[in-house]
Amino acid sequence: MDMLLTSGVLRRCVQALITSSSNTIALALVFLIVYLCIAFLRNDLLKVFNKNKYMKRVLLFLFFLAASYSTFAQSYVVKRRVPVDRYLRLGFTISPGLASLGPQDAGADRESMHGSITYGLMADFILDTYGRYAFSTGFTVNTGGSTMKYAANKGLSDYRLTPAEYDLHLSYIDIPLAIKLKTVRQDGIDIYGEFGTFLDFNIKARADITDAQDHAFDKVNVMKDIAPINTGLALGGGIEYPLDGRLSLVAGLQYKAGLIDVTRNSRWDDGRVVRNNFVLKLGLFF
Repeated sequence: MDMLLTSGVLRRCVQALITSSSNTIALALVFLIVYLCIAFLRNDLLKVFNKNKYMKRVLLFLFFLAASYSTFAQSYVVKRRVPVDRYLRLGFTISPGLASLGPQDAGADRESMHGSITYGLMADFILDTYGRYAFSTGFTVNTGGSTMKYAANKGLSDYRLTPAEYDLHLSYIDIPLAIKLKTVRQDGIDIYGEFGTFLDFNIKARADITDAQDHAFDKVNVMKDIAPINTGLALGGGIEYPLDGRLSLVAGLQYKAGLIDVTRNSRWDDGRVVRNNFVLKLGLFF
């Protein structure tokens, strides 16, 4: 991974990918996705998120990939010169992923992440004649959470006498707001990258709480103790593969970094806790 992140090697790799056939590009991206899935199954990806040891490398890889593409695209990408026949694309997504809550201060620790699922409508508003640039948005539901461990005198007031573990389950209405840049090739698979923000509106918050004396409190409604709105930055990329007519398959990776304190500090006394998502984006455009 370190070798791939050197700009010279990475630029040569991207240059080779862009000049190759669409099948080779797809194969390379599939290998990347499979590698991350295997890393997750071996718990290596948990270290990425829990300790942030490798996350910066993944983000740098995506950054240099985008930078290299912008340098070489004009010379090597074969573009369709046929204008698009519509300026709005609608689709549906069902995307698995990982969700985590990240404490930024002492007194609270993340014990584990939860699997997440995102499903709903996605929409691209085309911004140019040939479909290379778009404003990407949608209306989806996102579920996920994390297990948090709080020291005594931290957490919700009813459970502060002893250290306690909170297994949080959160659901949000998610509205992404991003700019999408996409190659447009004559021979099949298009590659896209997107960067932007998102607005999350909390619609459900439950917690299974266990204190140090093994007293269990299941499905406690903590919605009033969770920030109603969350926002942050989103970065992603992937491929679009045409299936038949206007139908296109979407497959990609996305990382969403929250900026808002999800657990209200006035109620939890836990400093700042942010919510992050790593998503394997899957969908269909119609």
